[in-house]
Amino acid sequence: MKILILAHLQPAPADNGAKLRILHLARELVREHQVAVLAPAAPDALQSELGPQALVAAFAWPLSHGERAARRHLAPFPRDEQPFVAATARQLDERVRAWRPDVIFATDPALGEYLRPYAGALRVVDIAAEHVLYLMPGTHAGV
Repeated sequence: MKILILAHLQPAPADNGAKLRILHLARELVREHQVAVLAPAAPDALQSELGPQALVAAFAWPLSHGERAARRHLAPFPRDEQPFVAATARQLDERVRAWRPDVIFATDPALGEYLRPYAGALRVVDIAAEHVLYLMPGTHAGV
C-alpha cells in the first residue's frame, strides 16, 4: 500500500512528543508499505532515520520563522489565499498526481483541509492535537 504522510513539523531530530509520534508512525509503516513523507525543513535527517525505501521531501513554508509562523500560514482557508499555503498545496498536488497514494495521512488537524481534494484516496487526519480544532475559525469540534 502507498501511504503519504503530510507532517506538520519535521520529525527528525525527534526531540518532543509530536515529533516522536510522527517518526515512530513512519518507521512502522515503512516496514510493510511504500511511504512518502512531506514535512517542513530539510529532509536529510528524516531520510537517514527512515532509510532509502522511504520518499522524503520538504514543504515550501519557511520553518525558520518558527513553528507558530508556519501554523499561521495554514489558515485561514481557502488555501490559495496565502502564498505559502498555495505553494504547499501545489507540492502536495504534484506528489499525489505523480505517486498516487492509497492513503494520505495528515499529522495535525490544521492540515486536514489539504486532504479535501483527494477523494480517490483514503484520507486520515490525526486528531491527537484535537484542541487545535477549537482554535480554527469555522470548525466545529466533535462534528
